[in-house]
Amino acid sequence: MSTNIAHVVLCIVVVGIYICVPGLRCGLHNRTVVRHNICLMMHGIILQILGVCELANCQINNYLMIFLWLCLQYFTIAAVFWLNVISYNMTLSITRFRWIAANTKRNNPAEDRKLFSYGLFAWGGSMAPTLLAGLCDYIPGVPQDFLFKPNYVNFRSGQNLVVNMYFFAVPTFTLLLNNILFVYTTYRIIKIQRSTQIATRNKTNLLKKKYFLFLRLYLLMGAPWFFGMLLACFNKLIILKTCRLIQPSLWLLILATHPAVVKKIKQWFMCYEHRQRNVFTIST
Repeated sequence: MSTNIAHVVLCIVVVGIYICVPGLRCGLHNRTVVRHNICLMMHGIILQILGVCELANCQINNYLMIFLWLCLQYFTIAAVFWLNVISYNMTLSITRFRWIAANTKRNNPAEDRKLFSYGLFAWGGSMAPTLLAGLCDYIPGVPQDFLFKPNYVNFRSGQNLVVNMYFFAVPTFTLLLNNILFVYTTYRIIKIQRSTQIATRNKTNLLKKKYFLFLRLYLLMGAPWFFGMLLACFNKLIILKTCRLIQPSLWLLILATHPAVVKKIKQWFMCYEHRQRNVFTIST
């Protein structure tokens, strides 16, 4: 419970920073990161509600219980899908040199269209297995041992292979695709550096910075998700809990060095010093 509370608080802080700092509200990468962290936050909130109800022995209607579990399933898959979108977008940015002529306008029609396509994949792709699980659980005539019926009402009965399939099969496959994207991006970087596509040293340095950002995202975000979920299928939940706590913490570390965040902190500090001087002047 305490681990999940810390996870939710950290996610709220990350989302709050992205919303409050103007420099982080624009750009396709930042907008996808916000959606990923919102999914993590909602996942933690729903998990906390289920945990509190279980500890307090709340008498929840079966339909509401199924709905909460479906929401948990939906945001679990959506969080992984948005992470896949982040990895895919980083791969395109690096391998197609879109960072060279990047447009920093907040309302960029091309970015809006791409974000809409990404949203169809992440939100819509998460809805498909959730809708299937919901129909199987809500329709009374579906047998209890039906292949795609998760039986969320009987969650106290222990480990359920169908539930593992919904929660871990699709996300684990998606995270495997992230690993493939990382290998492909590494291959493309090596190939590009050996060619004459980048003529100047400045552009080479920018390419390296972009790649190492992607490497950091993979090592800090993709790998914990993949191995945490894979081991959770074998009931090694402590690793999944640790990975869930690490994820928002690492987003905060990445944000701490962002120029827009540093600039905003300096502005807040200067405003605070200015108010303190005014108070001191008035009091004297």
